[in-house]
Amino acid sequence: MKKNILIKSILVLLVITFLLLGFTGCLSVTPPMPTTGTVYITITGFWSGGTHDIYMDGFYLGTTSTASYVIPNVTPGTHIFEEGQNIPGSTYDSETVYINVGSNYISLSPLMIAITIQ
Repeated sequence: MKKNILIKSILVLLVITFLLLGFTGCLSVTPPMPTTGTVYITITGFWSGGTHDIYMDGFYLGTTSTASYVIPNVTPGTHIFEEGQNIPGSTYDSETVYINVGSNYISLSPLMIAITIQ
């Protein structure tokens, strides 16, 4: 009698184990949604060459000499992006942009100031 109960218990455990292993593949796991955005800044215009200082919301982020800059993990919302050069005759450009989750593209175009020496 005890032998029958032991065999039935083992069979039940095997059936439950196979069922659990079989149903495990049926679960779908969704990847987490991103909560921040990435900002791709492109500097165009006459002063696109050279070295550019990049600012976001008044804070210095870094310098680029390739006329492009990437800012990862920006919280969604309105931000001010600025580019500036420390070259006489050059100006800076500023854009106020709403940043969404995902990729965001900004183009900054600094102008040239004409300096007249008399």
